[in-house]
Amino acid sequence: LTTERKWGPLFAVLATTGLRFSEAIGLRWSDVDWDAGTVRVEQTVVWSHGEFHILPPKTKAGRRTVSLTQPAVRALRRLEHECSPEIRIFRTETGAPPRHSDIRLFLHDLCDEAGVPRINIHGLRHVAAMLAFEAVDDIYLVQQRLGHSHVGVTLAVYGYPARNESVVAPEIDRLLQATPSADTASNPDQS
Repeated sequence: LTTERKWGPLFAVLATTGLRFSEAIGLRWSDVDWDAGTVRVEQTVVWSHGEFHILPPKTKAGRRTVSLTQPAVRALRRLEHECSPEIRIFRTETGAPPRHSDIRLFLHDLCDEAGVPRINIHGLRHVAAMLAFEAVDDIYLVQQRLGHSHVGVTLAVYGYPARNESVVAPEIDRLLQATPSADTASNPDQS
């Protein structure tokens, strides 16, 4: 991959799966199930006190299997030539996991190129959460995908509206029109 596109696959995975940055950089090739189209989150990689630490997921719910979107699969396939089971998928030229500071400018450049507001790395998790909410309209599935122990966390942190409130009244009108009114239900001759 060209230098300016090196982190594109990581950004694609983050923006479509909702993995935490530490979970994504903890992924090894052995965590990818190509046939099922999933990744297993079994460990995280955290930068602390000047060094990387391999830790278990943040919560019990954090240890999970996450389905991959087609863009995420394509992004991972771009890196597959580097495939060795215990090697981490996302790493720098030295083989170390990337830090936020290593990739922040690459993300900003891609945002500028796409003509969208700049976001930080964690913002990609918010993008993924919003996409998941919009796609399935099921808070419990989104909770499971994001690896939260409690649905309240999912709602409090990621449950903001993707649409304007003005869509609510027309949707209520649609529901009310589909429901027989009390007058026509009690007197079938009026319908």
